[in-house]
Amino acid sequence: MVLVFISGFESGVYVGDYVDEVVLDSMNVSGNGYSCCNNAGLYASGYSNDLNVTDSIFSFNDKETDSTGINLDSYSGNGLFVNVSIQGNSKYGINAYQFSGNLEILNSTLLNNGDYSDEYDLYASSASSKVHASLNWWGQDTGPNSGQHTGNVSVNPYCTNSVCTSTS
Repeated sequence: MVLVFISGFESGVYVGDYVDEVVLDSMNVSGNGYSCCNNAGLYASGYSNDLNVTDSIFSFNDKETDSTGINLDSYSGNGLFVNVSIQGNSKYGINAYQFSGNLEILNSTLLNNGDYSDEYDLYASSASSKVHASLNWWGQDTGPNSGQHTGNVSVNPYCTNSVCTSTS
């Protein structure tokens, strides 16, 4: 397996509504997001098809301006994120803005995203569909705190250790 490293762009990976399915595996998407437009490690805009991301890292996407690890802008497809590390992004870990599809985040790490109190590891306040984010590590054995997610999100059960050998 080959690890793909993407760094230094406005948006590391951009997905528009022009393909049937996107599968991203073993990627390290870090250090993206400049002073323009929709800064993110992964940016899916108006996408309505399947998006599957596994064994990947989205971290420190924060150059020059607020950036998000994964920005799902007006996303209405089926998204599955498994074993994904989303850490240290300057605005949100995942932004499910106007999300209306089916999104599952499993066996992943979401922590230390957002520089200010109104920024979250998982932001889904405008989501009309529930975001399923169970069996994830939030940085503490008590699960996510109130400042780590907002909106229509389900987080239980959660991992009580970083390797997820025990759950709540």
